[in-house]
Order: sequence, then C-alpha cells, then structure tokens
Amino acid sequence: MEKNKGFVRVGFSTILWGVLTILLCAGPPAIALDVYGTLDIEGPIGESVHVYSGGTVNLLSGGSIADTLWAWSGSTVNIKAGTIGGLGVAVSTGATVTVTGTDFAVTNGIIDESGTKFTIIDIYSPAVLTGLYEGGVEAINLSFYSDPGVEIFLAAPTGQPGENTPPVADAGADLTVFTKDIASTVIAGSATDADEGDSLLYRWVEGEVEFTLWAPVGANGEAPLDLGTILPEFLGVGVHTLTLEVTDNKDTVSDEVVLTIEIAPVSIDIKPGSYPNTVNLGSFGVVPVAILSTAEFDATVLPPENVYLAGAGVAVRGKGNKCLATEEDVNGDGLIDLVVKVETENLDPGEFQDGWAVLRIYETSDQTSPVLYEGSDEITIVPPEG
Repeated sequence: MEKNKGFVRVGFSTILWGVLTILLCAGPPAIALDVYGTLDIEGPIGESVHVYSGGTVNLLSGGSIADTLWAWSGSTVNIKAGTIGGLGVAVSTGATVTVTGTDFAVTNGIIDESGTKFTIIDIYSPAVLTGLYEGGVEAINLSFYSDPGVEIFLAAPTGQPGENTPPVADAGADLTVFTKDIASTVIAGSATDADEGDSLLYRWVEGEVEFTLWAPVGANGEAPLDLGTILPEFLGVGVHTLTLEVTDNKDTVSDEVVLTIEIAPVSIDIKPGSYPNTVNLGSFGVVPVAILSTAEFDATVLPPENVYLAGAGVAVRGKGNKCLATEEDVNGDGLIDLVVKVETENLDPGEFQDGWAVLRIYETSDQTSPVLYEGSDEITIVPPEG
C-alpha cells in the first residue's frame, strides 16, 4: 500500500479533456439517475446513471443504460449482463467495478495473471473489455474510461442469484498501542469465503473515514491494515473503533476491532536528589530533569531536542546550539539515565497541573508532532527573590 498516510477522499483526478469534450459536445445533457443506495437494473434506463459513495448498482440480465454509467469514489458497480451506451463506464479512483463473465480480453488494458482484474493503461482512449456474460451466450462489449492504473475486477460465474454464501470478515482481537509503536503496527485482519471462485475485496474504515481503498484479499485471506500509512491526526490518543469491510461483489460483511492508543509512560525526577522540587520562575537559571531508564527502556537514546518540560525545551549553549544533556545513573540502579536542563524562564505556568509538571517527548522537536512518551513529577513554584 502506498504510504500516503491519509484517509481516501478522491474523485476523478482527470477523466481527460478529450472525453469531457466528447460528452459535452454530444448535445444537451440528459437527465441523470443518481444512486446512493442499491439499485438492480433489470430493464432499460434511458439516461445516464451516477453511482455515488456508498451506492451500489447491479446491471443484470435484461438491463441496459442508454447513456454513460459514472462510478464515483466509494461506489460499487457489478455488471453481470446488459449494455451501456454513451461513453460506457467512467470510473473514479476509489470505485469498485466488477464484470462477471468468461473469455475476457481487453484492449488498452492489461489483465493480470490470475485473470481477476485488468489495469487501464491509457487515459486518452477507452479500455474495451470483451468476452461472454454468465451463460456463455450474451456478448460483453464494454468501454471504460479512467486514469491509468485504475483496476477493473473480473469475476467468474458462480451460479444463480440467491445461492451465494456471504464471506466472513475477521478484524482481529482488540488491542492497545502506544503512540511510539503506531508506525510499526499492522492489524492482521482476514477474510474467508466458502464459495469457490469468489474474488474477495476488503477495505478499512472508521466511521466515514476510509483508511484504505478496496483491495483484493490476499491468497491466504490476508486483509491487513498498516497503521503507519495513516496520517497521525486520524489516530490520536483515545479509543478508535475500526471496521473491516469485505465483499464478494454480491454480499458485503464487516467486523470491528477496538484500537486504544496511549502515550507510553516514563519516570522522571525533577532536580534529582532534592525534595521538595522548588523552582523559582524568576531565577533565569536552569532546572535539571532526569529521565529514568528501566530494563525495558533506555532513556539515553532519546533526542534531547524532542524533550519539553511544561512547554519549555532543553537549554542550548555554544555556537553549535548543543543541548544541555548528560548521561548518568542518578538513582543508583545501575542503569544510565538521561539528564536534561530546562531554562526556568521558558517554563509555562499554565501547564503545571495541581503541583505537578509534565514532561513530554515528541516524535520530532516540533511540539505539534505526536507525543511518544510522557511523565510527571511534583514541583513547587516559589516567588523570585525581591
């Protein structure tokens, strides 16, 4: 999956100017039929059909569409019979279009080795799919317009309507992940189907947010979600209910997993060796803070420039702006800790919490980046000397 780290909200990035010119010059636009739910077409439709996100159109035996069928992002189109006029099928990135039949051949496209899909290769002319619909009598002759690389799925006949066994989706067990581990976490969803020959597709969503486009399920039923591909703002600290949707192009099923995201805790000691931890905000000095290592956590690997205490970063000195940070065992446990010094004048009193100061370690030196670790210690603010 491409690491765009974002949810998917895309329409036609192009349907080339030449195609639009053909459409617009063909005469006054016909009244269009807009589909937001499910529509089975078993007779003639004398206009164009627009299928929008969440909508499904099934073109069945006896069905026909006089003008172009527009499959917009998030829509599903299943073509099992019939004809489509106008430009044929105009496919947006993010739409799922499947043709059921046999003896497939395509021009301006490449059918993959499994025969379960073809890829459009040229934006300036249609990909023309031929073959035979289910039953081996009615010929397939369909034109598809879209951006290069868009895939159209191909399915073999599986029997009469009503005989389908829905697939099974398994989103996996609920899990808790620290923010520092999101980039390396993959949710191992899976999908199965009792019907031989069914081609399964899957996607992951949270509410209205699509984390992945529809994609083929792996050969062994793999339907994963790589959290590292999602923008951080969509995986904030808290509880997320993620949904795995699976379709065999006849039935769509889903399963949920609860993902809890937390900040990893660290132990800190403000002004090591002293208590109470008094800080004079007017002293224009520095406050030492020890980030304590444990058997499972090595504090010395932390970049000091990513450390902030009550909104104040680690002090720097010298021409190279070197952070004031040292490594020493401050609590005598045999483990080396990281000791940083923060300038008191930069501390933000508004961030003190009922006698406690919070230290945060960010993914980068920018405080708008995700917080990877968090710890706190008692602090007593004293007035400056008069």
